[in-house]
Amino acid sequence: MAATNQFGTSGFATSVPTAVVAAALPPGAIKLPSGETSLPIEMIAPPQRLVVSSVKFIPARLSSRQAFVGRFRVIDTRGYVVRGALVYVLGLPYPWLRAAPEATTGADGWATIQLFPTAKMPIRRAALVLFVRARRPGDNLLAGVATRRLVQVSIR
Repeated sequence: MAATNQFGTSGFATSVPTAVVAAALPPGAIKLPSGETSLPIEMIAPPQRLVVSSVKFIPARLSSRQAFVGRFRVIDTRGYVVRGALVYVLGLPYPWLRAAPEATTGADGWATIQLFPTAKMPIRRAALVLFVRARRPGDNLLAGVATRRLVQVSIR
């Protein structure tokens, strides 16, 4: 490239290309080993919303009334992983599952909840529907950045 000013033009010079400049992380954000960015729940504000993006059950299909584990991943509408969100699960029909306390998402955005079927849950071909809510602590349960989702786990 040549440099030019009021005294004329200089000779040509070449430099080594610079590395790609990465965008700065928002304050409070952390970069996960997966390459995803994790934000604290306090950084999620309208118009952004929470999203329950993934659900896993262990075991994947229920064959008894043994306790099982539900895992729920929370991100925001921009795709950032959210840590510190409260996740609540309620079984439908109501008498099929005991109430479980809210769980908090970790740095990876996952909340893990142990779920306990009752004697009223059938052990036949059926589905247990779960109402899942993710929210920011202190927000109104029906407003703010909260989200709700229905999911299901198969029985036999």
